[in-house]
Amino acid sequence: MTDATIHQVHRELKYRVDEAEASRLEAIFEREVPLRPRIRGQRETLVRGVYLDFSDHSLTRRSLASPTDNEKVRYRHYESPSLFRGTIEADVMVWLEVKVRKGDVVTKERIAFRGPLMPRLLDGEEAAPEDAPALSALLARGQLQPVVAVRYRRAAFELPDGSLRLTVDRDVAFQRPEHPGHKTPDVGQLGGCVVELKATGGIPGWLSEAMRPHPTSEISKFETAVRATGLATLLGA
Repeated sequence: MTDATIHQVHRELKYRVDEAEASRLEAIFEREVPLRPRIRGQRETLVRGVYLDFSDHSLTRRSLASPTDNEKVRYRHYESPSLFRGTIEADVMVWLEVKVRKGDVVTKERIAFRGPLMPRLLDGEEAAPEDAPALSALLARGQLQPVVAVRYRRAAFELPDGSLRLTVDRDVAFQRPEHPGHKTPDVGQLGGCVVELKATGGIPGWLSEAMRPHPTSEISKFETAVRATGLATLLGA
């Protein structure tokens, strides 16, 4: 049913920059950290993430009320920007993630599924793997359903030991998902680019120097999507 579950704890910092600065930073990143494409031969990957919540929107409400102390659950799939089909096919790997944030420290549980197994999991027809306690706890609370979706182009750089991961996201757009695996029209876009640093240890000096001109940002693609789609207004947030 799944590949191995991955458990991660890392420090996460975000920055919003324009395209010119994103290109400059990307060149610096590539000199120091290997490019890690998701798809062979493609520098960038098209990422589509669908965020899930219960019928009472308790996870969404918590994230809006406390951006630096919350829990999110989403699934992602990755495709070539030139071949985006908009649906989850049987040959596409789908990552389901439970992400808990406390300040700038993030604990993440990631489980890989094959294509159409994702809707079966959300419908209760498939059980969560035994080594995914965070997901099992969420599923025990009730049925999860899609609330918002985010799509963007990503270039990723990562050290072989996984201690440092750098990403540059462009063309960030938001959708209202109708049901798992199906594409819906964009309802909003985020201007500029988002640069993210994920480190399990200290941040190297060259990277601190590169990011020095930029203040960290509390930008959240999820929370921006919730507002862009009108869900925040419906929730009175």
